[in-house]
Amino acid sequence: HLPKYDGLEVLQAIKRAPALAHIHVVVLSGLPTPDDEAAFQRLGAICRIKPSTLSNCIELASEILAICKGSLLESKAS
Repeated sequence: HLPKYDGLEVLQAIKRAPALAHIHVVVLSGLPTPDDEAAFQRLGAICRIKPSTLSNCIELASEILAICKGSLLESKAS
């Protein structure tokens, strides 16, 4: 849990800030509801359940790296 704001409020603030809006955000949640996941996705975030094993952590890290790599390739193409 975040001390002052929830994850959705933090994500909304990031997306409203012009200097930060381009940043890819991965939200790790213990038990996201379908509504939570939909709200995060509408704001362009990827919502995943917190990894509970090393193999889940490695899988998540690989997914994040693939997203970052795709973003870099898009930046170079434009």
